Amino acid sequence: MPSKHILLTVACSLGVASAAWCADEPAQPAEQAAQAQQATEASSAANDEAAKAAAAKKAAEADAEEKRLLARGYKKEIHNGETFYCRYETKMGSRFETKQCGTVESMNQAEQQARDLMQNRMRAAGSK
Repeated sequence: MPSKHILLTVACSLGVASAAWCADEPAQPAEQAAQAQQATEASSAANDEAAKAAAAKKAAEADAEEKRLLARGYKKEIHNGETFYCRYETKMGSRFETKQCGTVESMNQAEQQARDLMQNRMRAAGSK
């Protein structure tokens, strides 16, 4: 009986000792802080680059849209901090010009609605 207790004690001691022996040495707090700071700087640099790329893409799209509208005779106007594009148009059946203004989004939406209307009319005319 005593040999079983001794054997069990030795086995447990070896298990605890081997677990302690295999455990890695904890990193120093300064090293951990430096690693965390490097990781944070790397991720913030990547986020900054992504934000700059997105801003550049958005600016390029806005410039292209502005050029397209200016080529169609619109003038850029700013009202209450919002950009509008305006031009004078003569309404059908009238000789008076009226000033038509809109934002880029509203004008794109109106153009899409006009295209949809034309396609629907052409389909309806073709099905007779």
